[in-house]
Amino acid sequence: MVLLRGLRWQRGISSKVNNTLARYFCIGSIGGPHLFQFILLRFVSKNTYPAGISRPESLYIEPYKIEMNIVLIFVSTVDGKVTKWGDPHVQRWSSQKDHDYFQKTWNDSEIIIMGSTTFDVEPLPLSKDRILVIMTGDPSKYKNKEVLGQLEFTNETPKKLISRLKEGGFERVLVVGGPHISTSFLKDRLIDELWLTIEPRIFGSGGNFVTEEKLDINLYLKNYAKVNEEGTLILKYTVIK
Repeated sequence: MVLLRGLRWQRGISSKVNNTLARYFCIGSIGGPHLFQFILLRFVSKNTYPAGISRPESLYIEPYKIEMNIVLIFVSTVDGKVTKWGDPHVQRWSSQKDHDYFQKTWNDSEIIIMGSTTFDVEPLPLSKDRILVIMTGDPSKYKNKEVLGQLEFTNETPKKLISRLKEGGFERVLVVGGPHISTSFLKDRLIDELWLTIEPRIFGSGGNFVTEEKLDINLYLKNYAKVNEEGTLILKYTVIK
């Protein structure tokens, strides 16, 4: 997303111009700052301006990018298991409250990242409102499944992928697993927040949301909520960097 940060005129600064143009041109766009500048300069060149504004002799444009927020999200049992005895279908045991919460979070996210193993478990609904990015060692394997602007496959490293997405001006990226993907993002210190649902269940055997790597990640609890009578908890942590 790109916001109009400042307009500098050759003959002084007009707050009226700044405020009016800000209302006209504060835009969110996958095209990023270059598309924003193109639209604004087209506006200037056409000599068509909001009422009370005359054409400037020169214009300075300083685009401002909103910081990207990268969220890792999981649901876990009290004993830290994210799968039941190895079954990857989380919705078979997680609560309806978590289903609703996860669906809303999914719908509110512009970019959703997952590994190919997670993607292969079951078909996912596509939407023009968001892009699913599937990380895989062999993108060519999924070539016939790609949908422009909705579903893509990549073998980029986490750092390279996030760098590319930042250029697009995206605000929120949701990382949904599996454990190899979440571990790689945590190791590279790319995760800003961990959103963890804890279900009041114990499985004893099952997968974890990270692999057996040496990690040392400090978290700060932002907020939490008990969302049903059984005791399902939704915790939101900030990653201390």
